[in-house]
Amino acid sequence: MFPKLTAFSLLSLACATIALAEPPAGKGKPDKGGGGDGSPSSFDPEILYQYNGQLRFANLAGDQAVLVHENASLNGFDLSSDVSKRIVYTDGDLFLRTWQVADPESAFLSEPTQVTSGYRVVDPDFSPDDRRVVFTDGARGIFMVDLDTSDVVTFVTPIEAFYLRSPRWSPDGTSVVFYGGYEGDRALWRLDLTDLLDVSQSQRPTPKRIATQGVDFDDQFLDISRPKDGSDPVIAISSVGPEKRLALLKLDGSPAPVVQTVEGKIWGFNCDNTAVIHRDLSGRKAVISITQLSNGAREIWLRGDKAGTKTDWLPKADC
Repeated sequence: MFPKLTAFSLLSLACATIALAEPPAGKGKPDKGGGGDGSPSSFDPEILYQYNGQLRFANLAGDQAVLVHENASLNGFDLSSDVSKRIVYTDGDLFLRTWQVADPESAFLSEPTQVTSGYRVVDPDFSPDDRRVVFTDGARGIFMVDLDTSDVVTFVTPIEAFYLRSPRWSPDGTSVVFYGGYEGDRALWRLDLTDLLDVSQSQRPTPKRIATQGVDFDDQFLDISRPKDGSDPVIAISSVGPEKRLALLKLDGSPAPVVQTVEGKIWGFNCDNTAVIHRDLSGRKAVISITQLSNGAREIWLRGDKAGTKTDWLPKADC
């Protein structure tokens, strides 16, 4: 059993269009209200990110954003598809909001709802059907919560000194890939689940080790593509070596080809897997860039010391 932690107080913030205190160069400049062309109806948010402790939801051009939550201690957040229009984020426990895109002045349909109780939720990730979220509890153990019932199922039992991060669903919902291990021996693991609805506490499968840190990859943050053309999904993670670069792995841990050399870390695929948003290591200040995978073209999306390291790109149903 886990000790019940004191729940963080829920901040009920009025949603509003916001302006960045330090607008980035190029595309990432949320600096005025209304839609991208001056009309609120044109607001089309795609990227969820953290800046100066605030969780913000911005359009791809970066000139509009809405405030989702204000807390500098966020330990993760995630976007559902644009069909379900859900956002989850951590503030101790897991919280849920729903949204609509027509008007940035009233972009959220619901007040924040607390989903879990007594957990220290880290790295939440939506299931492909947007009904469940997988997460770690303070980087210990892996759990799944049903967003409609708040029922929690243990996928990986917490083990002392066994560190766990970044659980990510496969596109078909039959497995979860995650990073973890003991100090000095960490790896990527895949947890195969034939039917999530039938998983019980007494029927937990055993995770399979698929790749080793320092040999096949070298970071704890990952993302999994969701191809719509029938191709195999791949894991985006940083490569081994002094210069962090994009490495792609298949779900069995074997390497997948990388067309272009892309430097950075903490990767996130766009909807059709043609580009990645990532932490850029080229400058002294924190930089979030978008790089095209076909030709390596890179554009700075957000720059500033207050930029968070993680971002999430909306998995649209129709790219």
